[in-house]
Amino acid sequence: MGLFWDIVIVALLAALIVWSIKNLRKSSCSGSCSSCGEGGCSGCSGCSSGAVDKNAIEQVKRQVEILKSDAVAVCCKDVDCSLFERADHFQINFVKDGRILGSLTTSTGLTGTVQRIEMLKSCTVNDLICTGIGAGALHRLEKAGIRCHVVSENSRDAALQSFMNT
Repeated sequence: MGLFWDIVIVALLAALIVWSIKNLRKSSCSGSCSSCGEGGCSGCSGCSSGAVDKNAIEQVKRQVEILKSDAVAVCCKDVDCSLFERADHFQINFVKDGRILGSLTTSTGLTGTVQRIEMLKSCTVNDLICTGIGAGALHRLEKAGIRCHVVSENSRDAALQSFMNT
């Protein structure tokens, strides 16, 4: 009988640990994601697959409307322009008549190509600047109506300037 109770206690402890982790993630998350399933996520630490920050999208849309500009996204990893698939955030720039009127940085928190493209499309992005992109992602961007510009500059600002000069 001793072995039976040992197994029961271990099973109960495992269930308690799983429940605790789930609730810990829930308390650190502010939104609808794979970890908590509530509200509108802002990229919580509990997101394993990521989710879109709806407030950031609305802010970008508002700026585009107010400034009557185009939204141009730069794929960024840390502070550098990066490959589309490796970007950890996007710098959304508001461009009008060849001038940069301002920018916002959005954290992707997204791991998949489809999720990234959906976020860019939701932000009304017309052009995407990156240092490289796979054929499948490029095809999906084209289908979404987003033009991709591959640049050789690693600096975010230099990559944007290179795009502006073309």
